[in-house]
Amino acid sequence: MAHSLSLSERAQSWDEVSFNVGGIDHCSFFIDVKVREDDALKLMREKGLIDAAWRGESVFVSNNPYSRLEYQRIRFVLWDILGYLPAIGDEHIAEFFYQAIGTSELREQFGTHYDRIAERTNMVRRAKSEIKAGLDIGQVKLMECGEILDQVIAALNGGPKITDVLNYKNIGQIQNMPSGFVVESICNVDALGVHPVVGSTLPPIIESIVRPMTLRQQLCMEAAMQWDEKKLIAALATDPIVNDFLRVKDVARDIMQYNKQFLTEE
Repeated sequence: MAHSLSLSERAQSWDEVSFNVGGIDHCSFFIDVKVREDDALKLMREKGLIDAAWRGESVFVSNNPYSRLEYQRIRFVLWDILGYLPAIGDEHIAEFFYQAIGTSELREQFGTHYDRIAERTNMVRRAKSEIKAGLDIGQVKLMECGEILDQVIAALNGGPKITDVLNYKNIGQIQNMPSGFVVESICNVDALGVHPVVGSTLPPIIESIVRPMTLRQQLCMEAAMQWDEKKLIAALATDPIVNDFLRVKDVARDIMQYNKQFLTEE
């Protein structure tokens, strides 16, 4: 049984919908959502979406052609556990919660699928081959990617202004996250630049999830900039999604070995 909640059931247009989102890339949460003055999250709860997710039923089917996580169950289970709904689909939020994907039984329950490196490598290889073939005959087929980037570029170059959830350095848009670190929140974009909406505060439970991730990302950045294997090992070993201390050093060395090709001599 599939469940859904269409905009038309409560609102005539997106102008009647307001929301607040906060977190980091691929791990952000709706703090509140309103349709007119009604609590949209409460309305969604009444649809039985959470109960369906726990039962392993389809909730929302993803429209993302690149997503293998079709059922959007994990985000609704997390909503029940945390009290806040992830603002992104299972294909991203699952990256941060090994508790939902760590065994074959869990993956079956939540309808998830591991993308293997070989699969992604083959996908990139096919895409490059198709582009080259098109360039050779002067016929490259262009398709909309569904990403927000083209709208951001257009707005920065004088096109229509947009308001959307973007990644931007924290200048006060999330007050209880480190200043200067990249966060995900609502931003306005126009020809004058990107303007984060400042003043939000993450609920303590969400802060407890995303703040350690942000600090770990900083450690990864330092490891890359300083070419410091020990820092990379520490970052990997303290990441909840890494479940095997025995392989951490080997993984870190593989990462550094692979990335040597992208370094330039100064």
